[in-house]
Amino acid sequence: MKTLLIDNYDSYTYNLFQLIAEVNGEEPVVVLNDAPPDDIPDLRDFANVVVSPGPGHPAKRRDFGIVGELLAAAPVPVLGVCLGHQGIAAGSGPG
Repeated sequence: MKTLLIDNYDSYTYNLFQLIAEVNGEEPVVVLNDAPPDDIPDLRDFANVVVSPGPGHPAKRRDFGIVGELLAAAPVPVLGVCLGHQGIAAGSGPG
């Protein structure tokens, strides 16, 4: 299973990387949250996306980078941890 792991500049991302690799039998593809658009792979090439924890607030672009736009367009299941989970909740509107 191919997983995209979005790194929000948090040291726990390495732990997620190791766990995903162990479960999937292959290493996830890692993209930083401030990667240029041309460096972002097509999400349809993945079975799922994991959004890492990180410092800051999901409403601040400098903290959450491209993640909000990726989540809005994600055609695959997404799991967020800490900041990633907050970003998913923020993107779903008032609830």
